[in-house]
Amino acid sequence: MSSPTKYPLESVNLRTTRTGETGSNSPRNDGRTTHTHNPLDNMSHAELLKDVEDFTNKHNMTKKLDILQTAALIAQDPSAYRRIEELKAADPILYASIYMPTIPDVEALQDEMHNPWHHKQQIPRTIILCSIGAAVQGWDQNALNGANISWPTVLIGKNATMPGYEWLIGVVNAAPWISAGLL
Repeated sequence: MSSPTKYPLESVNLRTTRTGETGSNSPRNDGRTTHTHNPLDNMSHAELLKDVEDFTNKHNMTKKLDILQTAALIAQDPSAYRRIEELKAADPILYASIYMPTIPDVEALQDEMHNPWHHKQQIPRTIILCSIGAAVQGWDQNALNGANISWPTVLIGKNATMPGYEWLIGVVNAAPWISAGLL
């Protein structure tokens, strides 16, 4: 039996430094000056727009082609929204279906670029609420696991291990989730 193939960390080249050096052997790859490589960087605009067009045709989304092509250009280069008029003027055929961002669109893009961690209050509230729910569920499951060792024998007696009582133990264990579902 052969051992699984191991790939050295040096062969995984997903990070690039600000100076353009790549790989874990680059002299400036100290973890502080690196960022994740954008997979769209190596594509020309023509390839990128063609891929988006193929995607919209495949998934019956041709009505959204203009906005998706603009989004792809911005995903490739976050400052591209500033140059859309220049791009359209330079090659009106290639960029014919590109969506021109409105003032609110540009403001939202600028806000996202300058405040990437600024979001609506609903997001942190949802995260906190889900975290509390997960903690409560963990406590409940922990208590049930410990209680299942003794309560069936104490409350039902020696017959608790006999067939026919599994449903009762199951209903008691599921009671918190059943009651939460009814709320």
